[in-house]
Amino acid sequence: MKISQNTYIAALAAAPLMAVALAVGVGTFTHPAAAASAGNSNKSFAVGGFTPASGAMAAGHVAFAAQVNPNDPSRYAGHVVQEDAVGVTRSGPVICAGFSGNNARIVWKVNRSDAGDVGKARRFDVTDNGEPTMGMPMDTFSDLGPCDDGSKDPMMQCSCSFPSGATDPLLRGNIVVKTP
Repeated sequence: MKISQNTYIAALAAAPLMAVALAVGVGTFTHPAAAASAGNSNKSFAVGGFTPASGAMAAGHVAFAAQVNPNDPSRYAGHVVQEDAVGVTRSGPVICAGFSGNNARIVWKVNRSDAGDVGKARRFDVTDNGEPTMGMPMDTFSDLGPCDDGSKDPMMQCSCSFPSGATDPLLRGNIVVKTP
């Protein structure tokens, strides 16, 4: 049986492409992942995306980023999005963040909510316990819930000081806390 000229040319053209695809695939799965450097910032930050395994937010989802403003250490930047197990979604800006070692306390103001709590402040603690082990996250999260009565100054009731560390394990996801 004779191979046609077109099939032979197509096979020759595809061979280098297949070799490149194989090299990329093997390289992707055999080299350890490297975390991005924190750069030259000497300011504290915390970031994460996860599903808590227990506690008030069990089976919900949380994504957040919080940092000390590099130009003004008395100000904070960041955003939080929470969806609880029954589907209530809240989101808003970070209004303060406290850091101690691998722990962070995030206080944020609800700007959008399905639950009618717009304008109130909420807070949570996170603890960065390192990289996941055998695919299981080691980090922890504690939802401390609302921390004010909706007054004009939520900082009067919400403290970012002394993050005590989180206690609820994660089902999946990761948290990174960086302090100088």
